[in-house]
This record gives sequence, structure tokens and C-alpha cells, in this order.
Amino acid sequence: MRALILLPFLLQGCAVADMVIENTNLYCSPAYKMARSATRSVVALTAGISVPDACDVLEQEDAVEEES
Repeated sequence: MRALILLPFLLQGCAVADMVIENTNLYCSPAYKMARSATRSVVALTAGISVPDACDVLEQEDAVEEES
């Protein structure tokens, strides 16, 4: 039952990730990166949760795919 409750949130996260991948030039622009960095800092300070930047993760994934 809990899995059914979490399913919509997980699917929404996948849709957001797909949008970032499709619009990398927009989402990885310096202005957006700075805004996300400020938001991640607030989350880290208030909740103690470290959230990676989507653009950094995409760059790492691209590097891994190129090595293969």
C-alpha cells in the first residue's frame, strides 16, 4: 500500500529528470545553476540533506557513457 502512495512522486521525479535532459542548455545555464545552488544550500542548512546538482550528475553520466 505504501508503494502505491509513493508511486506518483517517483514517476513525477522521472518526468522532471527527462525535462532537464531534454533542455540541458536552459537548465544548466549559469543563472539556473546559481539559483539551484542557493536552494541546495538552504536545504542542506535547514534539513541536513545533501542534494546533488542535476547538471553535475548529467555531466558525470555523460563522462561514464563516453568511457564505455
